[in-house]
Amino acid sequence: MIRAILFLQISQVLGRGFYLLFSLWYINNVFGVDVKGEWANMMTLYTMLSAFSNLGFEVWLTREVAGASISRQQAQAFLFKAKGGLWLICLGIGAWWVGRVGTSPMLALPFALIFVLDGVAVAEQAVFEGKSQARHIATMSFIKSGGFVILALPVALFFKPTDLVPFAWAFLAAIAIRLVFGWRCWRSLPSQATPVPKRAWKEFAVMGSFTVVTIIYFKIDLLMLTSMKGKLAAGYYDNAYAFVEGALFLSAAAGTMLYPSLVRSSGEERARQFDSMFLVVLLMGIVGTIGIWLFGPWVGSWIVGAERFSGSLQPLVILASALPVMFVNGLLNRWLFSFRRERFALLTASAVAVFNLVGNFLDAYDIRIEFRQLACEPCSV
Repeated sequence: MIRAILFLQISQVLGRGFYLLFSLWYINNVFGVDVKGEWANMMTLYTMLSAFSNLGFEVWLTREVAGASISRQQAQAFLFKAKGGLWLICLGIGAWWVGRVGTSPMLALPFALIFVLDGVAVAEQAVFEGKSQARHIATMSFIKSGGFVILALPVALFFKPTDLVPFAWAFLAAIAIRLVFGWRCWRSLPSQATPVPKRAWKEFAVMGSFTVVTIIYFKIDLLMLTSMKGKLAAGYYDNAYAFVEGALFLSAAAGTMLYPSLVRSSGEERARQFDSMFLVVLLMGIVGTIGIWLFGPWVGSWIVGAERFSGSLQPLVILASALPVMFVNGLLNRWLFSFRRERFALLTASAVAVFNLVGNFLDAYDIRIEFRQLACEPCSV
């Protein structure tokens, strides 16, 4: 398992590293921090609406695949029945938000297509995760970020665009490749034309609600900043958050590979696996915090430019302080899901989301709100 985790982490580090160079260095230096804020706003909107439409489907599907409790026909039917209406609702919300903040429709259109195609690709990756197929998981993870940058590179070099629209289409092409690659996953599931059991809808609803509140307390800050403080403030914040978000992929790799094993285990064996990985993930979080404290300001100033990164220094230090708790929190949630305790996870995550929203309104988006989010984070474990 350790080898599989390292393999997945390497692919994610490479993919995220390529993306960070694009979003931090290229966009900031070629277009400016305000345009970076516009790109960050679209990426955050896409991420949040994807979470709303997925509603935890991928976590539920991974558990069912790992436990050999679902057929190919059931998985595909559940995918489109559960997401079809949600896709339409989320696309409507996205159109309203784009109009509200004044984003170009030409930039928004490819993101709308990305939103739908990646909704299917996420389900495909969940099947690979349930089967513990680390090579396929790593490939799909890399295509989404690293593959996008590889496609964006010739756009930047040969076409020299004056806005971000061509890069949004390059992102769409990467997602399409990811979708086609992942289609083979369905062959790994048994063929059995039986209806989806009713319990699946109840479990899906709870896990989906958990996903929604989790994405709210992780992602709502940037959208609120864009709305009330403008694109420049959002750009500063996103430059800092990029370091933390990149580090979170390391702990996510551990949770991804451990989760199917936890589902298939029980009792003392599940506890033993969790305890051993808990210490590893906690240590990774501590090392990540120290590393960002020591090298983050220097790396950010080098990539973005000292003057452009100056507004990101305070949120960078605060966000990095929360890494150990964030790392452990993700693993704890997977552990709870493995023996169907998602209701408890939903309750604690809801408390965190409410606290963060109320705090943001009361503080009028002062960056000190991140201290409150840090203080709240243990509630979700």
